[in-house]
Amino acid sequence: MSNYNAYSLVYKYPWLEGGREIFDPTSVSNEDEDPIEYYNQLFTKYFESYPDFHDKLLQVFSLALDKKESGIILTGDEINVILFYTVKTILTAFDNRVMENHVSNLISKLYHQRLLEETEQNLEVLCRKMNFECHFEKKQMQIGNVLYPCWVDVKNYVPTASLLKDSAYQLINRNVINGRVYLLKDNVARLLQEVVRRQIVPDRQKSGGELMDLLKKITHLSPLIDDITKLIEKKKLTQTQYESTNVYENVDYALYPPCIKYILNKATNGVNLTHSERLHIAFFYANTNHTVEETVDVFRTLPDFDEKLARYHVEFSRGIGGKGKKYRIYSCAKVKSIDMCKALDKEYGDIICAQGVFRKGEVRRIPIKTPKDFVFWKNVEIKRKLREDKVQKK
Repeated sequence: MSNYNAYSLVYKYPWLEGGREIFDPTSVSNEDEDPIEYYNQLFTKYFESYPDFHDKLLQVFSLALDKKESGIILTGDEINVILFYTVKTILTAFDNRVMENHVSNLISKLYHQRLLEETEQNLEVLCRKMNFECHFEKKQMQIGNVLYPCWVDVKNYVPTASLLKDSAYQLINRNVINGRVYLLKDNVARLLQEVVRRQIVPDRQKSGGELMDLLKKITHLSPLIDDITKLIEKKKLTQTQYESTNVYENVDYALYPPCIKYILNKATNGVNLTHSERLHIAFFYANTNHTVEETVDVFRTLPDFDEKLARYHVEFSRGIGGKGKKYRIYSCAKVKSIDMCKALDKEYGDIICAQGVFRKGEVRRIPIKTPKDFVFWKNVEIKRKLREDKVQKK
């Protein structure tokens, strides 16, 4: 049985039904009521009740813009709800998609960790509340070397999984038996994390400019808006930056080199990885903007998985702890020397790895030097193909 009641659940997970009413109990229901006066009273109550509220809000934006994955302690009371909706309100007002992306990533990752700490019974209740009905069974389903405690109906799984860019969650790459998709608890938490991230992103139908004008007139919010504006100016976050984002910011499966795809396939099927394969994955993920959690998740299906040890090695590869050294991706020469190159593999091989690429001014293909080069040139290839398809359709 779950140990949750309606209130404790909403306080921990404020996007659930009833959360907004806790944040804004009455709202501006009377058209004649002055919204500035109303929200001045509302936020005065919050800022006076929680003296460190300004600092905590500013910390959220500061950590997010620094691309941190932790640093905020989530609570399970009223302030947790107020913080969530105040952040969302501020994001709507700024209408800056770069900031939205960073903030939603930080907050969703914080909740991902909270979801991982839930019991299976509590997680099942939460899934139901979030319209993602999953079923944890006492008798786990063994598929290959992996025991799966949870299943989700295919029709329920697909809409949520489609929110993720990670092709590992595409139906074709999951274990499906008799219309049921079998998942680990960590898979469920990752799927819910993406739902949470979408909850934080503002509604585009609302006018950010009008809301910003209103917030600047709210006594306690105006100084906060100024402080966040300074952070944005310091980081030089602009819409243009978002639209021309670095290719390594969002590296998904389509851009993975053959050697990485091969290792991921082994891991997915519960086959133990060699020490070199584990390091290769850890270094590649660390240098292509994947999180610690995403990297640890790769190893969860291995027969010898030890979370504490895996997390230590993943963090060590990123310079977290130890000597603080962040390790580079293996070079292609190194990958070949330890027999991990799959450039000519029938299933995973790719001409970019096998023959190289045409660089500007060159008349022959030039070999790539690292798997990260593959990511860049594969991205170029995909974009060129999309442009060509677009021209053909015209």
